[in-house]
Amino acid sequence: MSGMLEQLLTLSRADSHGLTLQITKTDLQTLLLETYENFLPLAADSGHLLSIRLPEAELPLCDCDQGRIRQVCHILLHNALSHTPAGSTILFFIAEGSYEKEMTVGVQDNGGGIPDGEKEKIFDRFYRINPDSSSVRQEKGHHGLGLAVAKEIVSAHRRTLTVSDAPGKGALFLLTLPLKP
Repeated sequence: MSGMLEQLLTLSRADSHGLTLQITKTDLQTLLLETYENFLPLAADSGHLLSIRLPEAELPLCDCDQGRIRQVCHILLHNALSHTPAGSTILFFIAEGSYEKEMTVGVQDNGGGIPDGEKEKIFDRFYRINPDSSSVRQEKGHHGLGLAVAKEIVSAHRRTLTVSDAPGKGALFLLTLPLKP
């Protein structure tokens, strides 16, 4: 209940342009590694294989609100664990490529995926995929707020959060973050 209340407060702040960000220079590799380590027990308990892929090279610092971006990562990982069957693999990563202006953080699973007609709707408040329209598993405790909150946080950073089909099968969420404001 407290999680739902916090999500509603975040959305309310976003509606009133009161969602303030504490932008700092953030080491995304460390943030992702800490988040990954926090989710390992939950992944193991739910029968999922959680893996992480980080560049070997040291990356530049990212200008973002560390707490809010951690919150987005939690939402994406929690959804992947909740909406894919046991035995699924979930990959948490920083995309390889140019790190001149932005970095891309991703969460990819090999579950049933998200039907094309649902991809944009899943970011709407209180929207939940109809379990009859896909192989996505619905769990109690999901109220259709997490992805709406994540989208608002990313929008406050003036960046994007997208979903597409993962190579093979499953869902792929990509979050772009600025290296410079």
